[in-house]
Amino acid sequence: MSVFKKADPIVKHSRKKLYKVPSYYDFDYSGPKFTQRTLRARKRGAIKNSTVKMPIKPANTAVISADYDGCWDIMFDDITELYENMRPMGSIDDKRKELTDQIEKIEEEHSKIVFIVGSSRQTPGKDAFVRNVMNRPRYKYGVRFTGQENLCFPNFAKLCKERGWEFRQEIQMEPTYKKDKTKALLVEAQIEEMKKEYDKFDFFFFDNEEKIINSVNEIVDGRNWVHIIKYDW
Repeated sequence: MSVFKKADPIVKHSRKKLYKVPSYYDFDYSGPKFTQRTLRARKRGAIKNSTVKMPIKPANTAVISADYDGCWDIMFDDITELYENMRPMGSIDDKRKELTDQIEKIEEEHSKIVFIVGSSRQTPGKDAFVRNVMNRPRYKYGVRFTGQENLCFPNFAKLCKERGWEFRQEIQMEPTYKKDKTKALLVEAQIEEMKKEYDKFDFFFFDNEEKIINSVNEIVDGRNWVHIIKYDW
């Protein structure tokens, strides 16, 4: 495990100029040593790609992959009427608090939250398509979503902005999801994608379906930093 600490700026002198090396983080560096000749060559375009490895981002990061329908959609106002018509004896505030309590616990234990879509709505196009398909059984409850209503991408973007999270909406894995709709391949692919940026992180996956939770649990394989959470309303 790397231990990161702020490094004091390093100042190098030459006969002509004063060069100041940026003080990113201390880290073990075994890459090439850049001489003034190398730097001049890079400026001319003779060397196009640098092999310098910047320090990997610090740990204490949580990655949340969340399902939408019947799960995290409870967080948004456009689901309120549907919930109250489907659960006239229920309390949407209580159900929201159940999820919010789990969210706040994750926030308390991590300095950075990265959010990715764990729904079958893996692209904005699929987002609208699934919303429209799911409108059909909801007609009997007097609810029909149109326009920007009940779309996971804009709703998740709003939530992330409000809570100060990083929304990685560009991570879309529709082909991977289609190969295995139990989401096991989807979750594994998302974990591998995050490994490209972070050497250590906690991964939280939320879904409302028991069969999906069981399927994803099978791939955890002793990785205690992967947390599978069932939540439904």
